[in-house]
Amino acid sequence: MIGYFVPPSVYCPLILPTLDEACTQGHITVLAAILKGGRVDEVAVEMDKIARFLSQPHICQNREAEYQSRLLSIVSTLLKSYPSLLNQQSSSTQQTNSTQQSSTTQQSSDTPAQSVVTQEPLDNIRL
Repeated sequence: MIGYFVPPSVYCPLILPTLDEACTQGHITVLAAILKGGRVDEVAVEMDKIARFLSQPHICQNREAEYQSRLLSIVSTLLKSYPSLLNQQSSSTQQTNSTQQSSTTQQSSDTPAQSVVTQEPLDNIRL
């Protein structure tokens, strides 16, 4: 009900910092339920913050099986409830990545690659 009646612009600033301090399986379950009940147009505004929160190493790299199961419930909710938002995110990410790759390719073609290999005589090495 919170996800439906309370906009993400209100609950995200309250919930995400709290979860960042001490995130448990129960907290992850509550966040999944809130997101499941949310409206797509309202969650879209906060999707970047939610994704950044979930991608933090101390959140997404927890090794507890039950915790990972709860985390997958959030990902499942996002995939089922907000596929259009995820498509927009991935297309903008792909555009950013292709722009970065083309600028890197441009820079590398402008500057010749230099490779310097030095060899020391074997008699200078002490065991």
